[in-house]
Amino acid sequence: MATISSTFDIVWTGTLSGAAVTIANPGRAFSVVGMTAAGGNSGTLTLTRSGVVGNVAVVSATTAVPSPEGVITPANIEFTSAQNLVITAAGAAFTRAVITCQAASAPTLVES
Repeated sequence: MATISSTFDIVWTGTLSGAAVTIANPGRAFSVVGMTAAGGNSGTLTLTRSGVVGNVAVVSATTAVPSPEGVITPANIEFTSAQNLVITAAGAAFTRAVITCQAASAPTLVES
């Protein structure tokens, strides 16, 4: 199946170490398709949905430079318009997270 979908990034900057920050939902349903982070030398940054058990994405940073793409859990990527994003840092101070999202509804293209 092929679809046309708009993507957007949610970019968080600050300092987060051994704690969590909640980002209010922008008022729309969406899916998370990727996440990267910076600043977390030998740390782990985890993205979850507020009020829901299970990780959406996990970035394991081995250096303080931009990390590799986060590991996505496909069963947990869908956010409703009422679910907030929760970012939790462990093991190091993270300074930036970029969460790439895709609109929840997209028109399907005809395949031949």
